[in-house]
Amino acid sequence: MKKLILIIGLIVLGVFVFSQTPEYNITSSSTEIDLHMRLYKVSLDNYGHMKSFEILQNRSNTLFIKIYSYYNDSFDLYDENGNEILPTSFDISEDHANNFIEIKYYFDNGGIKSYRFYNDPYYNFDISFKNLSGKVVIPTISYPNTVSTDNELLISYLNNPIKSMFVFDAGNLKIENQSITISKDISFKAYMGPSKFIFIKQIFPEKYERIKTLAKSVGAINWLWYINYGFVTFLWWLYRFTGNFGWAIMIFTVVIRLILYPLYHKQTKSMIEMRKLQPEIEKIKKKYKDPQRQQQALMELYKEHKINPAGGCLTAFIQLPIFWVLYGAINYYQGTFAYNPQFLIWSDLSQGGFSQNIVLVLLSVLAYLYNALQSATDRKTAWNTSIMMVVFPFLFIGLPTGIFIYWVTNAVLQIFITYYVNKKNNVKGLTLREFLGLGPKPYKTSK
Repeated sequence: MKKLILIIGLIVLGVFVFSQTPEYNITSSSTEIDLHMRLYKVSLDNYGHMKSFEILQNRSNTLFIKIYSYYNDSFDLYDENGNEILPTSFDISEDHANNFIEIKYYFDNGGIKSYRFYNDPYYNFDISFKNLSGKVVIPTISYPNTVSTDNELLISYLNNPIKSMFVFDAGNLKIENQSITISKDISFKAYMGPSKFIFIKQIFPEKYERIKTLAKSVGAINWLWYINYGFVTFLWWLYRFTGNFGWAIMIFTVVIRLILYPLYHKQTKSMIEMRKLQPEIEKIKKKYKDPQRQQQALMELYKEHKINPAGGCLTAFIQLPIFWVLYGAINYYQGTFAYNPQFLIWSDLSQGGFSQNIVLVLLSVLAYLYNALQSATDRKTAWNTSIMMVVFPFLFIGLPTGIFIYWVTNAVLQIFITYYVNKKNNVKGLTLREFLGLGPKPYKTSK
């Protein structure tokens, strides 16, 4: 086993993975502007209409989903007679630090309408008007039954094809009939992206509770949301504390495993007790060929030793939904990983693929192999478990690195937990030689 660990360790040290992700990409013509950020794409025409808005569903396969299409409602400006006031030209400027892209539309009277799209993980942008007056139509991403307003706030919730939300803050102006009336220089904040309230809270911290109330009214929040949001918030706090999602995920996993340890200990204790009874179980199986009589004898054996054969399965079953929620909490930030600082040898935790994840795959294979040897009662069981656990990481090698860090941390923690439990209960697993069917290690004779 020590030699195997050394070999894998040398492979890990010899592999370095770096991925480069462009900040953003802008293309423009006489009629259209296309802005491609890391997490979304937006298209605008030369009249200041936002024609479409797409958000990234999965960075591993770069799949974008359209959540907004233009329908005479992209902050369009109308005069008192109901005629749209259109610009005559536009230009595009970039912040010197790549923090945002600004697109300005110029009108005949010297007025300016501008969009400012931020290069951050929060899906937010600003819309401002200078030296312009009239009625501004606010966009929505859904049908009227999932649009709600409260004075200066408007939210629009889209359930399919991906849960998304548009939030608009009109400042000190009241929203009426999906529009506001402007008469001076003014700027507004907006959010258009996945229905992730952690990000919405970053953009509208002072009005967050009111936005949540509106979200409930359109069905964007249910009882399950509160369970998920607790884990999501804890992971976000760890990220803000450590400054890196890599460390945050590792600490998150350790804390949760410590909390769940009593359940795991009960499960392992039940398995060890069953393991000790294995010789007696085999005797009963050989003695009674009748299935009914065999089952009766087994139940008497379990009762005599006060063992519940389903105890280990039951505690494992209880842990499954918890681990599923934990996976969901980490997957929640999949897109945000693209803005994460360098973590060890990974510059982008949102990417996947062989070259990106091979180090973590090798580590997880090593960890799962060790756990299989220490937990198995015989060579056949160890082989069955090992084959399944070795193949598993390769099947999902395309998932983001951030997800793999969660898996590997779990697997490594399991090594320490298994070692501790086995030592405490005086249980020995299989050696690598036993696993490979080589028999005991030969003794060296002295000359």
